[in-house]
Amino acid sequence: MNDLAVLFLQHGLERLLPHMPTLARPSIRLRETEEVGRAGYSRLGGLPDAYPDFRWPRFRDCQLSAQQAETLDLDTPLIFLGQLNWQQLKPFDTANALPTSGGALFFTGLGLGAGTYFVANLDEFAPRHFPLPEHLKYVLPRRLLYPQFEWTLPYYGFHGTIGGGDARKCFFDTLSPGIEFLVLSDAESKAYEQLRANLGQAGSSRHRVLGHPDYEQNPMRLDLECQTRGLVLNYKTYLELYDPQAPLTRQLKQQALDSKWRLAFQVGHFSTDEGLWGDGGTHYFWSKQEDLYSPVPRFIGSGQCG
Repeated sequence: MNDLAVLFLQHGLERLLPHMPTLARPSIRLRETEEVGRAGYSRLGGLPDAYPDFRWPRFRDCQLSAQQAETLDLDTPLIFLGQLNWQQLKPFDTANALPTSGGALFFTGLGLGAGTYFVANLDEFAPRHFPLPEHLKYVLPRRLLYPQFEWTLPYYGFHGTIGGGDARKCFFDTLSPGIEFLVLSDAESKAYEQLRANLGQAGSSRHRVLGHPDYEQNPMRLDLECQTRGLVLNYKTYLELYDPQAPLTRQLKQQALDSKWRLAFQVGHFSTDEGLWGDGGTHYFWSKQEDLYSPVPRFIGSGQCG
């Protein structure tokens, strides 16, 4: 982290140095290429490298809301977004947050709504691609993914959703009382955004594992807590959670800190299928730290449009 401290100093952000361990998160940037690669490599699109006994997930396998369950055709096969090989990614995992073997297949339904996601864990990958299921609407273009280490910092700015409704700038997703609403001067704010931009790889895709997400809209930590706890966001609870000092907001923030949510996989749009991406959207798969490192990781998926 010493190299990152040097960059903070070079950008005139000495005041943020004590908070750097809280703000900075190591990430694995995934650069895409059209190379074919061997079966079992981390990649996007195509068909998964799964054995013949693998059962292709459908909407009925998702954690759907009651309304979704009534309106969707539950037998519709989900769309394969991509696969991650944990062993391939492990050398770049400086946070030691990923499993050491096996992998995961990531699926989504049409659109970016919560609940229409599914993740299948694999002990090993098959040497050939799984056959195409009937009635599959999209097969996305294949893109091999090359991992590269990258530091990430959270976005600093306004958001009007739960936990950020008091019109103060904040560091997205930090939630720590000592840093979340720290006030930066205009000069510091500009320098911080320049530093964030400099940490990224120019022209790189938005795919990544771990680190801070590249949000299209607003932070998601409290939304994740609401999903896992079955909290229905009606008008009354939304207004309550809009206030950072409300008891329910404070409770969910503490629970989100305790959960130690990790960005397991972020998939930026890489095809022209608007029904899947909206206006240039991004899919996010999250896991609690203890779940991600378990023999059978568990994930929550969500999406945001641009």
